[in-house]
Amino acid sequence: MVPSRIIDTPASTFLGSPPLSIEKREKALGDTHLTYHPSTCRKCSRCSFEVFGYLLYTLYGALFATTSLFAIDLFYGVYGERNVVLFVVTLPVVQLTMGAALCLLIVVSKWTIMCGRFKAGTYPLFSFYVWRTELVERLEENLAEPILLNMLDGTCWKVFYYRCMGAKIGRRPYLGHSIVTEPDMISIGNDATIESGGTLQAHLFQDRMRLVKEVRLGHSVSVGSNSVVLLGGKLHDNVNLNPLSLNMRDEELPPRTEWTGSPATRTW
Repeated sequence: MVPSRIIDTPASTFLGSPPLSIEKREKALGDTHLTYHPSTCRKCSRCSFEVFGYLLYTLYGALFATTSLFAIDLFYGVYGERNVVLFVVTLPVVQLTMGAALCLLIVVSKWTIMCGRFKAGTYPLFSFYVWRTELVERLEENLAEPILLNMLDGTCWKVFYYRCMGAKIGRRPYLGHSIVTEPDMISIGNDATIESGGTLQAHLFQDRMRLVKEVRLGHSVSVGSNSVVLLGGKLHDNVNLNPLSLNMRDEELPPRTEWTGSPATRTW
């Protein structure tokens, strides 16, 4: 347990077990109109953008559902009554085709909404950049992943999707049921493995400020199940980050080493 004298220290932050004191790196801005005290106009703008995001999300979901039902009805009219088996076989084809079209739509939306690539920097909560970032993440997490991407774990098609979103990924990678944020900020070398639950997180929120930095993985790197590599992290070639481990922000792991724990410590 954390001693009471440490808990009582103002503005203290701790992580892990045993607890590690975390330095508060982001300093409070002198003008907080984009963080803690936004104007009424700014709040209304945020509300309007959230409504737009909800309508866009609903539109994409409705397009997927209606086009899928239309295709199923069309195939049923052609094959259903005469060949039930052939009709049933067409159902996954419809799912894959419509899911691929939806993912393509989300890729186009990302490049349009972000006006290009995600960019490194520090962005306050009530900035237009943060709102757009959250919208792209919402579309991906609630539409692309459950409808198609989660079924493509370990395949080249999932890698292809993230490359289209802007990630730099080398040859022969393995992406399980992983999480990749701000794809433009992600660089993965050849023969890398990101196992189920592995997260490459290129951002961090602190004091209502979103800090975005690159995450770099070298060749033959392994990120274990439910492990996290935070922004600014750099894993050199042949690094093994064991399951349930956390690579801290701006932490660089040397080549041919193994790490475990939260925060990660070297095992060899």
